[in-house]
Amino acid sequence: MIRIFYLLLFAILFSSNLYSKDLDCADCHDDVHIKGVHQDVLDCTDCHDDVVDESHSETGAKKVQCISCHDEKYLTTEKSDIHHRLKNVVKNPPSCVSCHGKHSIISPSKYKNPTKRICSKCHTKDRVVFPSKYHIKQKSAKDCYECHDKEEYEPIVVKSIHSNLTCVDCHGYVSKNIEEHQDSLKPNQVSNCYSCHDDIAKIHKESVHGISLAEGMEDAAKCWDCHGSHDIKDVKADDSRVNDKNIGQTCGACHDDPNFEKKHKMSFKFPEKTYSKSIHGLLNIAGDKKSASCVSCHGVHDIKNRVQVGSQISPINLPHTCAKCHSEVVAEYKNSIHWIRVQRGIKEAPVCNDCHSEHSIAEINDKDKKKNLLRMQEN
Repeated sequence: MIRIFYLLLFAILFSSNLYSKDLDCADCHDDVHIKGVHQDVLDCTDCHDDVVDESHSETGAKKVQCISCHDEKYLTTEKSDIHHRLKNVVKNPPSCVSCHGKHSIISPSKYKNPTKRICSKCHTKDRVVFPSKYHIKQKSAKDCYECHDKEEYEPIVVKSIHSNLTCVDCHGYVSKNIEEHQDSLKPNQVSNCYSCHDDIAKIHKESVHGISLAEGMEDAAKCWDCHGSHDIKDVKADDSRVNDKNIGQTCGACHDDPNFEKKHKMSFKFPEKTYSKSIHGLLNIAGDKKSASCVSCHGVHDIKNRVQVGSQISPINLPHTCAKCHSEVVAEYKNSIHWIRVQRGIKEAPVCNDCHSEHSIAEINDKDKKKNLLRMQEN
């Protein structure tokens, strides 16, 4: 009896094993074919090793573990990459499959531009900029702190909006040239803000600041000149340098500097100091969030001079800019002979700033109304 029992058990096990080997995935998955690097070296069950019979159609198959064959370093770099560290920003960080695909995996070395081919699945912008290859161990902040004072930088960075980033996330060029980076760096080598903010980069490139930088004017406004460097805050934060109540001082750091004004032959002297005493500036300082600031009139990343196409302060566009707040007044102005002549290209025809001035706009309905009306007539 015992012998018969073992013979029956062996028969059951053998038939089960035989069935699993005879399991043909194509019976159900006829649209799936292994192609690419795995085509001649793997079968379905090499990856789906838990699938032995048809029961997985009801219970589901386990997630494939690529790390079973691939070096564990890939798993380590994935956990420490920028996608997985920014959990609050990146809702579905990439996995092996989302980047490389499933059954038709092609070696990145076969692509002419692997970054564009793989990363563009999520990064759909025309230009994708990354500071380093993906599956490499990044240099840590410890490497930077060998020269840079940890006590000076770390307390600042942890309170910034970039607290989840590491040094090399922003300083890509430096991480690749760690021995030589102490020499003078070009603006595009200092920090690679464009890696994450590529959409803004395109706008800034066409601005008066971006054009000036392209022409070699290195003291033209760069990202960190306005937003700060290691202490960048959310633009809506009260202590952000680009918050409406602080933007005047931020712009004034350059535009109210006598040496800067002399070097670049600026047409307006001390615009921030003048603005701070105007009705717009006084209201802004008092906490009126609707009051015009520098960016309300000049733009944010798209700041242009008066003759550039699309400038918000060009004579033909200025009334539209002022209409953001003063729509009724502008509607009345557009029924005047002044606006008709402006549209005809007559340079002498006045627009808003010809009567009200630019940065020193005064209130006309206060106790000094007569004085201010006279001042308008003198402009």
